[in-house]
Amino acid sequence: MAEVCASALSSVLGPSQVEVADCISLLGPVSSRLAERIYRAAISRPALYDGFHFAHLRAEGLLSAGGDEQAVRRILRALDRRRLTERVGLSFAVFATGAPVAAALAARRPGARAVVFCTDATAHSKWAVEGIDLFIVTSELAKASLRRYRPRAEVAVVPPPVRASFYAPLSQEEARRRLGIPFGESCVLLVSGGWGLGPLAESARALARAGHYVLAAAGTNERLRAELDRAAKADPRIVSLGFCRDMPRAMAAADVVVSGSGQTCNEVHAIGRRLVVLDVVPGHGRENLLHEVITTPAVAASPRPDSVVAAVETSLKSPSAGEPWPVRSAAEWDAHLLAALAPLGVLPA
Repeated sequence: MAEVCASALSSVLGPSQVEVADCISLLGPVSSRLAERIYRAAISRPALYDGFHFAHLRAEGLLSAGGDEQAVRRILRALDRRRLTERVGLSFAVFATGAPVAAALAARRPGARAVVFCTDATAHSKWAVEGIDLFIVTSELAKASLRRYRPRAEVAVVPPPVRASFYAPLSQEEARRRLGIPFGESCVLLVSGGWGLGPLAESARALARAGHYVLAAAGTNERLRAELDRAAKADPRIVSLGFCRDMPRAMAAADVVVSGSGQTCNEVHAIGRRLVVLDVVPGHGRENLLHEVITTPAVAASPRPDSVVAAVETSLKSPSAGEPWPVRSAAEWDAHLLAALAPLGVLPA
């Protein structure tokens, strides 16, 4: 998200005028590790996270109120040390944690503007902070959900962002040649975010037993990577990709991509492959999954190997991967974003 948006802004402002800051890292080494551990622990307990998301973030419950002020102050101090805050004309948040930071940055300078870009299917209350000049979303559903909290908010809808490399993938034949996958055989790519969530190793083995070639990415999950490496040694139909640095090639080689709900789904659609959405992220992940299966030919799967195999084989029977992606190039997407930002008056004419 940050990479794609920064590229679009750099095209008109110049690369030296655009800087990306990771709000979680700016909390400091101890707090950032603690925040990640808490989040990992929460999503590993779906009932706990669903309760927090739907009863508090979505419904503005008791636990959604407050709690941001200290984090915002700490992030602002870190930005001050980097001498960023004194020259910000546009603060642009692409994650809910950054939304109050964007508002606080804009409030510091006359004429500065704050933008929030939410790519989730629906926006919860933490996205809809006060002091934001423009909310950008990728669907009418997200627009309506955001106006639940900010009825008079300025909201623009743009196509979902994907990185430039997904607009010009290799042919399936060439991608398979490079990865050692026979042309004409069914091939499935398993990927589930940077953390490698869900039963990917078990699913890889089950898919291989069912006769499919499997490309399996582990993200940063070293335990999963070791397990996939062992599975690949035991079965030549399995290719362990580790931390996949060329996702467009892996997707181009596949017939079906199995992924958790999120930005990867948009990349799959841009490449033009069938999609199975794995229900491994509770809360907002479930909403993203529902939006996928309602608006595209995607098939949902439970986080069990038998469900993954059944969903893949159902998906392979689909006549197509769905409608062509609405954007044909990175430059065309940049134009959508810049048009949405134009009324703010912070970009060159």
